[in-house]
Amino acid sequence: MMQRTRAWRRRKARLTGVKIADTRHYFQQVFHDDRAKPIAALKPHQPGKLTHVQEMRLLLNVGDQLREGLDAYPA
Repeated sequence: MMQRTRAWRRRKARLTGVKIADTRHYFQQVFHDDRAKPIAALKPHQPGKLTHVQEMRLLLNVGDQLREGLDAYPA
């Protein structure tokens, strides 16, 4: 029978964290583009316009409100 003590769980958690950090570092090295600009620098926000996420949230809220309104009136 395998002994799964607190020390064993902590060691497994530590090793898993190290593997994740190593994988993240590897992908950052492989796919890093020195010419890439930050997203905020590519397209500045225009005053008076919604961002993409704000627009999506607005559409989802409108859809929910319509559904709730239609549910109030049974067919």
